[in-house]
Amino acid sequence: MEVTGLNTNNNSSSASQVQDASALLSPTGMGRDDFLKLLIEQMKNQDPLNPMENQDFASQLAQFSSLEELRTINNNLDQGVQIDMLLAQAVNNTMSANFVGKSLKAIGNTIEYSGEGQATLAFRPESDVDRIKFTIKNEAGTVVRTIEVENYSATDSTFQWDGKNSDGEQLAAGKYTFEAEGFDDKNNPITVNTFVVGTITGVRYENGNTVLVCNGEEISFSRIIEISQGGTQS
Repeated sequence: MEVTGLNTNNNSSSASQVQDASALLSPTGMGRDDFLKLLIEQMKNQDPLNPMENQDFASQLAQFSSLEELRTINNNLDQGVQIDMLLAQAVNNTMSANFVGKSLKAIGNTIEYSGEGQATLAFRPESDVDRIKFTIKNEAGTVVRTIEVENYSATDSTFQWDGKNSDGEQLAAGKYTFEAEGFDDKNNPITVNTFVVGTITGVRYENGNTVLVCNGEEISFSRIIEISQGGTQS
């Protein structure tokens, strides 16, 4: 018996469309319901003389299942990250109040000078240096003192600034900053990292974030290197 009116190209076209449909199952493509509707329609309209192979059909369902599993895993990971962030924030907020009065060391270069005595400049050369040049500036950015010291190794070190300017005059209390430039015995520049050291005097909460106050400056947790017992007067 001869069968007429059938398009023998339907099956190859159908298989191709199902493969394309699996690629579209993405956050920017069709959803899973659309995918299943398309698959059902393709099965309805396939050539009865050349139906879709069982293995092709199984392959498409397997791809669909894998994509759904990946999407579920991704959603779970996103939720897990959010939960971890909330837990970390809660721990930070709870523990931060206990940090007041403790010594802090953090990335930075500020000095809160009391107007008398000495202030600590904390630093670490990236390699041994023949000399280091410190440049101290007031809050307006004006250079008030330059100091050169010799022979420091690549370890955490401190220098005690006497709080005086280049003319030997005692400077007023306030916030100062310092820069450190290192040089080897051939006068080649060497990077010197600078740190904020002092006593934690307070805790502030801004936009859901916790910051510690040291030397009159807000210090985020990402900058903190060390918190220890006791107070270090800057």
